[in-house]
Amino acid sequence: MPVFIGLDIGSSSVRAAAFDEGLDMLCSSQKLYPMHFPRPGWAEQDPRLILSKAKEALAETSRKLDDMGLLGQVKALGASGFMHSTMAVGKDKEPLTMLLPWADQRTAGQVAWIREEFGRKKSYIETGCPTHTTYVPGKIRWLRKEMAGITKRTWRYMSVKEWVLAKLTGEYACDLGIASGAGLLDMRSRCWDKLTLTAAGIDGSSLNPLVEPTTVIGGITKEAAEATGLPEGTPVVAGSSDAAMSSLGSGAGGIGETVAMIGTSGAIRMTSDRPMIDDGMKCWCYYLAEDRWIVGGATNNGGNVLDWYRESLTGIKTSQGHSWQVGYDDLLKAAESSPAGSSGLVFLAFLAGERAPGWDENARGVLLGLTLSHTAADVARSILEGTVFQLHGIFEALKSFGEQKGRVIASGGFARSDLWLKILASVLGSEIEVPRSIEGSVAGAAAIAMIGTEEKKGLEWTSRIRKDPMIISPAPEDIERYKRVLRVYRDSYDAMNGIFKELVDIAER
Repeated sequence: MPVFIGLDIGSSSVRAAAFDEGLDMLCSSQKLYPMHFPRPGWAEQDPRLILSKAKEALAETSRKLDDMGLLGQVKALGASGFMHSTMAVGKDKEPLTMLLPWADQRTAGQVAWIREEFGRKKSYIETGCPTHTTYVPGKIRWLRKEMAGITKRTWRYMSVKEWVLAKLTGEYACDLGIASGAGLLDMRSRCWDKLTLTAAGIDGSSLNPLVEPTTVIGGITKEAAEATGLPEGTPVVAGSSDAAMSSLGSGAGGIGETVAMIGTSGAIRMTSDRPMIDDGMKCWCYYLAEDRWIVGGATNNGGNVLDWYRESLTGIKTSQGHSWQVGYDDLLKAAESSPAGSSGLVFLAFLAGERAPGWDENARGVLLGLTLSHTAADVARSILEGTVFQLHGIFEALKSFGEQKGRVIASGGFARSDLWLKILASVLGSEIEVPRSIEGSVAGAAAIAMIGTEEKKGLEWTSRIRKDPMIISPAPEDIERYKRVLRVYRDSYDAMNGIFKELVDIAER
């Protein structure tokens, strides 16, 4: 039985999983790592730790396959990686800086300069990415300006996915999906974009060569084989971004098929056969693979907001020195006791700033309507609703293209929560389809390995995992209430615009 490995490098964990040729998972391993927030607006990660955890996850998966008598059947490994990260790498091929991930906003000054010098619209038209702290041009410019001593020693700038795969194969390459998600790819030529390179202060020689996501970039080296347990020479397929691989792994490779994902962050994206942008610059457009694109929007806030609330409650100690022990299941169960609309609470859940649809990096969290009668359960539900309200704005922008069709497919950890799914269905006013497998990105990584080694052809074959899905329908009694709450949400967001900037200035002083 042919076996294919998916390696999904996420922003909070790495997952390695083995799949058969029907995309049924055989075994998996997940390893966690933190994101550090050393100052307000700053976020960074240790790339060496991510590499170490990736090797651990692969090694554990290899051991499980060996126990099953299947390790010798491994045919290829495909990769998925979180977008918008970069770091400086020296001539010794080792990181010179910490990794700056999507959540890092220290580059606000550099991004403001880029907007002033190059305008807001032109780079969006060329790359499909608005000028924003999320994207890599501002990050590279910040590294070059604020860490100038390191610039002279820098060989290339790259994402953590590129670096991890290079450590497994010895080959340095950047797939078109990661490149487009960086905000550095010219969508029409599929080459590094000259405008955004100039804005970042570099040229193409400072970045890795571009490859199609289905490219076999190399084989597992002897050293990597010893660390991971995978057979030496196992082909490694470049793969694409976690967003692209989530759509593929959710069976949404067909034109107009739409996926809603909430993991650490959140997103809604639709598959297209061409680059697409909107006049309001609400949506981004990234490359998937094989002439397919994904258009949509992502938020900085998803499960990380629920995680913040859980850690905040758990961190409270009693007079006896004992900490409350609050788990995710506890919060989700508590939220079920609160009605739709969270008893009048509205949460602008911008704890990590904002990406789509408003692209306001200064946005901050706001809890509206709080009274003495509200409970921790109401706050928990307002978090779930707040993350979905952000997705609603993206969904409305997507519908304006006129190409979205069928149900919205759920992917990511939130798909294990019936309540979160019901909230999404009622807020979007759409049926939600939950596939039998919600592995998303890691399944997509294995699928791209099959395509890259010609075990499978095309992208639409992954739709087989959507056979006999669970369907979540909108609750009629909640739809009208959520329409009212959404009006309050939008009006409150608009009213807070200037206040957000003032709060950021206060925090920085």
